[in-house]
Amino acid sequence: MNVSLILSLLAFLDILDKLKCDPCHDYKNLDTADDFKRSTGNANNDNLCDNALEPDWYRITSKSGEKMPTECVQDGGRCGALRSVWMNGTFPVTGKVTNVTACTSNYDGDCCLNSMNIQIKNCSSYLVYKLVAVTSCPQRYCFGSEMPCPEGETSANGFSPGCKYEPCLPANYKTINQWERSVGNLKGGQICDNILKPGWYRPVSLAGNAMPTDCQKNGLKCGTMFPIWMNGTHPAANKISNVTACVSNYNGGCCTSSYNIQVKNCGDFYIYNLKHTDSCSQAYCFGTKIPCPLGQSSDNGFTPGCKFDPCLEYNYATLEDEVKRSSNYTLLAGDEPIDDSTLASGWYRIDSSSGNDIVTEMVTMYQCGTIYPLWMKGKLKKNKEFLDGNML
Repeated sequence: MNVSLILSLLAFLDILDKLKCDPCHDYKNLDTADDFKRSTGNANNDNLCDNALEPDWYRITSKSGEKMPTECVQDGGRCGALRSVWMNGTFPVTGKVTNVTACTSNYDGDCCLNSMNIQIKNCSSYLVYKLVAVTSCPQRYCFGSEMPCPEGETSANGFSPGCKYEPCLPANYKTINQWERSVGNLKGGQICDNILKPGWYRPVSLAGNAMPTDCQKNGLKCGTMFPIWMNGTHPAANKISNVTACVSNYNGGCCTSSYNIQVKNCGDFYIYNLKHTDSCSQAYCFGTKIPCPLGQSSDNGFTPGCKFDPCLEYNYATLEDEVKRSSNYTLLAGDEPIDDSTLASGWYRIDSSSGNDIVTEMVTMYQCGTIYPLWMKGKLKKNKEFLDGNML
């Protein structure tokens, strides 16, 4: 073998060996699930313990932070355990390893009830720790200081700091699911928002999720007498607009009274900061679509795209338990032949213990409970598409 090739191979293997021995490349991840519980910000005592931790190099990737605290976790009770372990030492510079003491804080105020010898290496963009099992329970290593944002708040990464109220979060809005509020619903009704609790609302009806922005002339739609529309424009993504909600009247008035409301664009949907109305029957309108007429369907059961669907129960009659129509039934002497000359034209569903599908192979005379049986020259498909076939 070529000497230079052998030397190159040996050099490559040496590099691999060094990488394998380098804790910056050869480490375990510590707690990929619920890792925020190791934060010093976590004051819940879950009685967690690191007594079964295998001695090894570990990396922490929690959004709570990757650094072990370097100050006493006063009185313990943090990081998911009664006794919290912190680092009595300093972090090394890039590429270096430091030997430090890990101290256990106790609930009686003792900052170093007992201790363990651990190591830390600075891998430039992250730290790795050579940890050992704690001496007794309940003791647990702490890492980071941040916590997930409280319900109803958010930040750039979902953790503190910078958590703030966000109306687009499900905890902060209620849903409105009434298709009758659609401007396509040209019937008045009893919907009234005078008892509506002020707050943020998200319309989720299949009729549509946006408040109309043009006058609902002459009222008597949206399931109410006095429909309310939005005199303004919807904002860009993640923005809030202050707008006027106008009350339409059946006498032609477009804004006989009004309310100051807000609308926010949450990216995929809108939410509205609504107030209760002063009187009945006033109601906020949302959407433009309505359910398909009886006997029609669409992808979601609403306009547009509604079309006649013979599969709907309204559109077919049922021939029920007519077992004589089976191709295996031979007309007997004295039997009254089935006669479909009086059958009304239209769609039919067969519901029989002898089978529900039309015969697609030739049938001889006196079968199917009749003298001249009809069969279909074609193939059946189990889907919603129409299938053309010849009756022979």
